[in-house]
Amino acid sequence: MKWSQSSLDIRFLQFDLQDLQSIKAATAEFMQKETRLDILINNAGIMASPFEMTKDGYEIQWQTNFLAHHALTLCLLPIFRQTAQLNPGHRATVRIVNVASDLAFSMGPKNIDYRDPNLTDLTGSPESDSNAIPRKRYSHSKQAGIIGAKAINDHYEHLGIAAYSIHPGIIKTNLQSHDSTLIGAVARVAMNVVPTSSVIDGTRTSLYCATSPKASTQGGLFFIPFGKLDHRPDKWLNDPDAVGRLWDLALAQLVTRSGFQFEL
Repeated sequence: MKWSQSSLDIRFLQFDLQDLQSIKAATAEFMQKETRLDILINNAGIMASPFEMTKDGYEIQWQTNFLAHHALTLCLLPIFRQTAQLNPGHRATVRIVNVASDLAFSMGPKNIDYRDPNLTDLTGSPESDSNAIPRKRYSHSKQAGIIGAKAINDHYEHLGIAAYSIHPGIIKTNLQSHDSTLIGAVARVAMNVVPTSSVIDGTRTSLYCATSPKASTQGGLFFIPFGKLDHRPDKWLNDPDAVGRLWDLALAQLVTRSGFQFEL
């Protein structure tokens, strides 16, 4: 971007999704320096990593792909509110996009495991040696990102803050490199055979949600390439209990256990 548009003012803000305390520091720094934030795209993630607990005490995919993004979003609520107030009465002045995956529907549990969100029960279970287990945890974390976007939207849409979740498509990146299983090896080979999209194409649905006037009335929903509504997660999104339980679970993990103080 800087190379193609030399006038752009691009600044790097460092934090680590596997270190929740770094998110506190980074968001505090950002809000000291800036007066508005119109768009947040929660895109970073890992896929099918071997079972590991972070220093914060959460399964690594659950934290990286969902919980840390949720913490980042909630930490930035003060500047989101401030930005939305610049256009009072307007819908979706601020846009938040959670990049999820359609694997949330095919390889994960049917619903969020609120009792054991780390899916530790899969370790030591009869299927613990299965190549599918790391992908189940990945799919579970992406399911949480979809429901989490709906929860954010439900809580703050009336303030002009909208949240969305998306599947970017089958993108040829190095995301599969984390997966050392047989399934991962097959997937990497398949990437060279099946039709894939470019990284640029992979951004299009996120950009639709982040910028399209039409999307201003579509907060809380799930999209596939390119900017098309997908109703597969409606069974979760239309279930207030599922949305509310995920919201409560995330707050319990972030506030009670990890010491965050959000201006909700």
